[in-house]
Amino acid sequence: MDINETVNNLTQYLNEKQGILKDLLRFTMEQKDLLNTSENLDLEAFTLLLTERGQLMEQADKVDALFLTAFNSLKEHLGIKSMEEIPAGEISREQVHGLQGAVDQVQQLLKAIQQVDDENRESMKKQMASLKKEITQVQQGKKAIHGYANTKQPQPPLFMDQKEKPSRRK
Repeated sequence: MDINETVNNLTQYLNEKQGILKDLLRFTMEQKDLLNTSENLDLEAFTLLLTERGQLMEQADKVDALFLTAFNSLKEHLGIKSMEEIPAGEISREQVHGLQGAVDQVQQLLKAIQQVDDENRESMKKQMASLKKEITQVQQGKKAIHGYANTKQPQPPLFMDQKEKPSRRK
């Protein structure tokens, strides 16, 4: 196993994940704009953004799997449990800094996405509460209308003769 090549691959996987996460952050921000700018949520646009985000998350998961496979094989090859245990001289200082920088950027992007996602979740909760309130008001209005509509029960005629008719015998 070529250790330098593996470390370069790890850095490449992290850079690829950064690109995916940047797109994911952009879609998350677009969702935030949709949630906050319009009273009537454009469900079609929102659903499209959710679909795009789902696809990006799947891509990120695939890159993560590739990264973990390469990382675990590197640790196994070197007989270490963490990157801090790599013997001096096994990989260049530039590679270590590149790898650490890429990890830091991925973590920053993940924090930013999480923050915007939390804000979006709160906006959705508020919109759901508002919709729930509107639905309750509509249901109460229907009950009121239904109550007025049922006041016209069939009444027997007031001036009808109530005598029994004599039966005719043949």
